[in-house]
Amino acid sequence: MKTSSRLNLTRWLIPAGLATILPALMLMLSAQTINADSATWNLNPGSGDWNTATNWTPPTIPNGPSDTATFDVSNSTGVSLSDFTEVNAIVFNEGA
Repeated sequence: MKTSSRLNLTRWLIPAGLATILPALMLMLSAQTINADSATWNLNPGSGDWNTATNWTPPTIPNGPSDTATFDVSNSTGVSLSDFTEVNAIVFNEGA
């Protein structure tokens, strides 16, 4: 194979490889962020406000179409909303 033919082949293969890898990479990155805002209500929240991130672990507010809010044992059982909220599911573990 001539050197110029190899260069042309390389110029074609690299973009073709990227075209295959890039969508797969984007899909993997989006899958990691789907549940980024799912959280569990803290044992000792600072208030009963759902929309306060520090009341959740990790400190983020479950508020999205794919988010799950989980409730476990807590010293604060009165929870209220201070903003519109949407979740995919609410889970109540034993003792919640």
